[in-house]
Formats: sequence, structure tokens, C-alpha cells
Amino acid sequence: MLRAFAGRIHRRHYLHAYLFIAPVIVLFGLFRVWPSLQTLYYSFFKVELLKGRLTYLGLQNFAALAHDEIFRAATLHTLIYAAAIVPIAAALGMILAVLFNERFPLTELFKAIYF
Repeated sequence: MLRAFAGRIHRRHYLHAYLFIAPVIVLFGLFRVWPSLQTLYYSFFKVELLKGRLTYLGLQNFAALAHDEIFRAATLHTLIYAAAIVPIAAALGMILAVLFNERFPLTELFKAIYF
């Protein structure tokens, strides 16, 4: 008897948790998942918005993209940018963390300037 009552209370806590997180899940699905799936769907078609026409192309869009020099250059530039920025941002974050957490003569000045 006591176990059944404890089980209902336990499930009620889970229900409250799901009710609190449900709006976030709905909004995430609405603004992140749905547009991503829609983009994937439309990537297989030639879309003519003014005529309201969809022409199925299959993987032809992806084949054209693979042979496009502008796309290759943009991809290369993106990779170079990411390879340069990520280590710089990590190093800068580490330097700032050390400056704020260790005791140096100008630590308080750095905190005042940054914050």
C-alpha cells in the first residue's frame, strides 16, 4: 500500500518536470528541428517560389555543389577561419581566467576594466 502511494508521488514529480520542460521542447522543435527538416526536404527539389512549383531533382543539387568552385573556396575559408579562431579564443579565455583568479598586482584593475 505504501509503495503504491510512493510510486504515485514519484510519478507526479516526473509529470511536473515534464510539464515544465514541455514548452522548451516544443519551441526547440518549432524553431530548430522543423526548419532543419524542411531545408533537408527542399534540398532535393528545384524550388520556384514565384510559380509555386517544386521539381524533384534528387541528388543533382548536391552533385552541382560538389563541383562548384565558389563552394569549395568558401568551405576552405571556413575551415581556415575555424582552425585559427578556436585556439585563439581558447587561449584568450585561459589567459583571462588566470588573470581573474590569481593574485597579481593589477588583478583588480583587470576586473574593473573587464566587468
